[in-house]
Amino acid sequence: MATRAYIVDITDENTAEMISNNFDGGEHLNKALNQNQIDPDDIFPAIGDIRAIDLETGDVERYKEGGTIIVRGEDIDDTMQRVIDKFQTGGVNYLQVYNRMDRSWNMIKKSTFDRALGELVNIVKIKNEAVKENYESKWKNFLNESDDQLSQDYFDIEDRIKLILKDEGESEVNKYLETVKNDFDMDFHDGIERYYQMEREDIIDDFDNYITNDLDI
Repeated sequence: MATRAYIVDITDENTAEMISNNFDGGEHLNKALNQNQIDPDDIFPAIGDIRAIDLETGDVERYKEGGTIIVRGEDIDDTMQRVIDKFQTGGVNYLQVYNRMDRSWNMIKKSTFDRALGELVNIVKIKNEAVKENYESKWKNFLNESDDQLSQDYFDIEDRIKLILKDEGESEVNKYLETVKNDFDMDFHDGIERYYQMEREDIIDDFDNYITNDLDI
């Protein structure tokens, strides 16, 4: 039976990154992350939920669907509460949280909201001076250093859209894909959040709305 977990990195007082790990959550995942000294940059940001992390090699096996979930709060307390709310409602059994102070991964087993929140507070111990790379600079570094991965991420989404819209006119689909690419060029993070988490029906509706608006112009 699959034991699901969320892997979490609170990058600054207002932002947390989360991703689903669908197999071998709990002790196995905790050991795999720590034994292989896996850095959050090897986990986030990315397209594709994690199937499992190899205990011996630390290799991350991903699905094509899903990916990084961005949680934003008004301050650190609000951010942590939002993370726990996601934990309580996300159908997972464990949280695997990165501690930026000592660079370790720490496991939280599902329990009451208040107890889980208390454990998260003890793990994070976040201070402004301890966060050497805030969320925005991390994304800029990701954009600058991972052009090949970015291209692959976009083409994965493009292929999925083409498959969903395969019965539509090629010219209209290509025009729609240009707007998708423009969204990615403007803000890759928003492109990830918008398109990769869209269901089939959402993409069809978005395409139909684009075509209708285009005809009205």
